[in-house]
Amino acid sequence: GSRPTGPVCLLTNLRYFGYILNPISLYYCFDADGLRVQTVVAEVTNTPWGERHCYVISGPEQKSIRVWRTTTNKDLHVSPFLPMDMTYHWRLSTPGGRLSVHIENHRQGVKVFDATLLLTRRPITTGTLAAALARHPWMTGKAVAGIYWQALKLWWKGAPFITHPKAAPNASAAKVVSTPH
Repeated sequence: GSRPTGPVCLLTNLRYFGYILNPISLYYCFDADGLRVQTVVAEVTNTPWGERHCYVISGPEQKSIRVWRTTTNKDLHVSPFLPMDMTYHWRLSTPGGRLSVHIENHRQGVKVFDATLLLTRRPITTGTLAAALARHPWMTGKAVAGIYWQALKLWWKGAPFITHPKAAPNASAAKVVSTPH
């Protein structure tokens, strides 16, 4: 690996009332002029096990590329309803006025799950933070409830339950390096 030459920006959930849940935090590492993303470190945390895994994703080769794609192998047991023999297909955009992150889980070449995050930049001020708290007073609780609600619905539908593999004793230290395509 190499040390970032420019600013590092973090996209993560904020702590609410002393509680935090971050299924994924994204560290955008920029070049010296702060215009091109050199690397994104996607720190994934599984619930309820609390393990972390970092996927190190190379940024686009040229500053003009605002959206890029890459793939990585799945290396962390995240859901008891998705097996480990999967590939993540990432589509990321360079942070700006808008930001998008799209992740698909593929198994044997077939998409079985996807998630998308679309954001619009707002200035961080006391007023915007207070407004966000007023609009979403329990965002972390909502995320936790949503994760378990979806798991319960899958269980009710009879989705196969996959136990946590014990073969990954050092999941928090493992890293995957990918290259864009």
